[in-house]
Amino acid sequence: MQIVKRKSCLIPCFLKNKEVFLSLRSRNAQQYPDIYSFWGGGIEGGETPEEALVREIREELSILPTSYTYLGVRYDSIPNEKHIFYCEVDDTFKSTIETYEGQGGRWFSKNEVEKEEKMIEEDRAIVLEILDLIIGSR
Repeated sequence: MQIVKRKSCLIPCFLKNKEVFLSLRSRNAQQYPDIYSFWGGGIEGGETPEEALVREIREELSILPTSYTYLGVRYDSIPNEKHIFYCEVDDTFKSTIETYEGQGGRWFSKNEVEKEEKMIEEDRAIVLEILDLIIGSR
């Protein structure tokens, strides 16, 4: 498999409401325009997935992620290699971030993820996996 792009991705999870905060990609993005996906982006040069995650989240959300869990590597149909991380956030999260890329973000429940038309199936499966993990932990 010839990997097109290596990415580090973060999915913020609000455990109290059992929701995830997803990014709506730009309408003119090269890959998956106008689709709900993850925060983060390309791994550059000799960066580790974790280093890329911290850099990308600072660039996209103006926060410094310090506590997160590594879910693992997943692939999409392009194929992109996605290093998936998730983190627990609280009800102040949305008021503490500023979105600098894409069209902003939105909270999703499991039911909304299952029905969302603007999401690729590979990403939907990842989000549902994480929601099952966090819902099962409560």
